Amino acid sequence: MDYDAILQELYRLERFGIKLGLDTITELLGYMGNPQNRFKTVHVTGTNGKGSVCAFVASVLRKAGYRVGLYTSPHLVRFNERIVVDGREIPDEDVARIYAEMKPAIERTSGGSKVKQPTFFEVTTAMAFHYFAERKIDVGVIEVGMGGRMDATNVIRPLVAVLTRIGLEHTEHLGKTVDRIAREKAGIIKPGCRVVTVDQPTLPIIEAQAHALGCPVTVVGRDVRVERLSFDRTGQRLRVSDGGAVELEIPLLGSYQPENAAIGYAAVRDASKMGLTISDAAIVAGFKDTVWPGRLQIVRTGPAVVVDGTHNAPGVPALAASLREL
Repeated sequence: MDYDAILQELYRLERFGIKLGLDTITELLGYMGNPQNRFKTVHVTGTNGKGSVCAFVASVLRKAGYRVGLYTSPHLVRFNERIVVDGREIPDEDVARIYAEMKPAIERTSGGSKVKQPTFFEVTTAMAFHYFAERKIDVGVIEVGMGGRMDATNVIRPLVAVLTRIGLEHTEHLGKTVDRIAREKAGIIKPGCRVVTVDQPTLPIIEAQAHALGCPVTVVGRDVRVERLSFDRTGQRLRVSDGGAVELEIPLLGSYQPENAAIGYAAVRDASKMGLTISDAAIVAGFKDTVWPGRLQIVRTGPAVVVDGTHNAPGVPALAASLREL
């Protein structure tokens, strides 16, 4: 099958909807040799800011000399955007080849049952892990698809678990209150990892889960602080303090991005405490060269045309405030 035919078959899996739970993905990955165990990871969840934080962290790790896989969702234009190694999307031919290689494992997992049929997201996640292992990445930066505890990505044991700001979303799957959603998202915390989050109303829930598992917690707004020094339509200059201070330049616009940058900064600092070697120079260069399209991106001037992927109620006020700044 060629790439287009493979994509059509993949997208047909969406008819199986969203099935939160780890049994199917665990079985599928087991038949594939558990590729997710062959590289280190940073795991990122939250309501908004996940993608930006992933982009910051991946960029810094690359500048530090690591081979980095980046798995995010959804894509903006092409499926391949979801699976990236060292800044390059997975080639069409590798999507087709890997899916063909996975088919026996997919069929074995389903056993002809619609109940056990892997979903689109489960298959895509397994494809990403297979590709990352095949490309011998050092670190995978993995964005949660939905929630955390029962998300298909939650088969990894990360060096750092990151939780951005949490609000009401996907209430039909995650719970009707922010506290319940926070408990679901805190499910990515595993014994032995470090935890990065932001000072927010659900912080006690996150800290309780982390402390129960013996995981240290770094809180942006308490342990790490960020000051916005200047901004224009080309980017922003920030000062991030965590005992010392470092000035960062970021190309991403928006009044909410300084917090995301501080979360990313805390994550790479914690990753260095888990054995990765990340210099200050790599941090500065990584933030400066971060690329993350579709986030308050000015695609044309005169008149200005701005593209942004805000898609839920918690993100709208921040988007409105940022548009007023432009």
